[in-house]
This record gives sequence, structure tokens and C-alpha cells, in this order.
Amino acid sequence: MVKFRVIKGRKENRHPQAERVRLFSAWSVVDNFLGHDKVKLNWIRMDRKSPVAGFETLIEGYEQTDSRMRCYFEEYVNELLTENEIELLRGTVLASLGRPIEIVEESVPISSMFMPMPFRALKPGENRGFFKLVGDPKSELSFNFRGYYDLTKSPSSIIIPAAALENGSHFLENALRKLGINAGEQSIGDAVKKVYDETGLFVEKGKNREERLLEQSVCLKPGVN
Repeated sequence: MVKFRVIKGRKENRHPQAERVRLFSAWSVVDNFLGHDKVKLNWIRMDRKSPVAGFETLIEGYEQTDSRMRCYFEEYVNELLTENEIELLRGTVLASLGRPIEIVEESVPISSMFMPMPFRALKPGENRGFFKLVGDPKSELSFNFRGYYDLTKSPSSIIIPAAALENGSHFLENALRKLGINAGEQSIGDAVKKVYDETGLFVEKGKNREERLLEQSVCLKPGVN
């Protein structure tokens, strides 16, 4: 989250109902994620239709805040997680990624001295976006959440990406079979990893000959540019 300082005439008193509201931010740090290590996944609620309490309770000086800025504060508090959501998220992330989540309880009402930049306001790009866990449908949460990531802040992974390992293993297995050589699945995977470590070479999946011929025939049809 990016925060911008907002100059206000005075600081509002803490709303008494805010004492009963608890909101949390959470994140996980994972390796070998889209070819990068030490990637921070900021977990946020994506589908909250209404706040867990009135915005005047959750946001300091809400009624005095410039109407043009309110949406940033509103979106930010709606992205934060409740205590119950944190507990559900904790088990799901651990089961899917094998990584714990780090949790910070945010002060409520949130300070209006700094204008927050909600993660959903940051447009996805080549190196940043929103990650969705894919796991056992039975363990899916009743609410929609994502992990926002920014790869520009993470070093390249020292481990071969999962997709490259799968493609490389499939390629090597088929190549060896054409040569009449049988090798175990683990041996093939280990060989692909060693080649990647020593040379940086890996396999990308393309189209097979039949698919390329079909594509070519379509492009060569009259009237097709």
C-alpha cells in the first residue's frame, strides 16, 4: 500500500465504536513465484460489498475528508481482513503454498493524515498483478481474495520455474523415447534442473506441426490478412 500525506486542520477524536472493530493486513513471502524469489503477496479482500462498520467509524475524520479522496479510504478499509477472515485465510494459504501469513492489526479508525492507495487501484502490468490460489474446491473460502504482487521488487529465482521444469521434462522424455532410451521420471527432472543451473537453458511450449500447418493454411486463405 502506498500512502500520501493529507494535511488536515485538526485531528479527530477516536470514534468510540472503533474500539470494537478489528481489521488486519496480511501478506506472505514466497520463492520461485513467476520466476522470482522473495515475492511478497499482499492478501486483500476483493468482493466486500459494504464495510464491516460505518465509514465514519472506520476512517478518522471521514465526514471532513475531501469527497474526491474518500473513495481511496473506503476502498482501503474494504480490502482489509476481519479476524474471522484472517483465520480462514491462514489455513488456506498454508495448505496451498506451504507458507505462513504475516499479520498486522491496523489501528481503527485509520489515520486520515495519510491517504492510502488501495491495491485494487494499482493497474496490473507485466510485472505486477493479482494472484489467485488454485486448490481443493472443498477448501475454497466463502469470500473472494487475492494476493497482490510486484515482481520489480524481487530477485530472479535460483530455481527453475515450475512450467519450465514440466516442459523440459516432457521434451527430454519424448526425445529420449525417440532414441530408444528409457529413463526414470526423477532422472529426467534432475537432468533438466542441472541443465538449467549450468546453462540457463529451458524449454518453452509451442504449437505442434499440425497446429502450425492449420494456422498457416488459415493465414494463406484469400482475403485473410
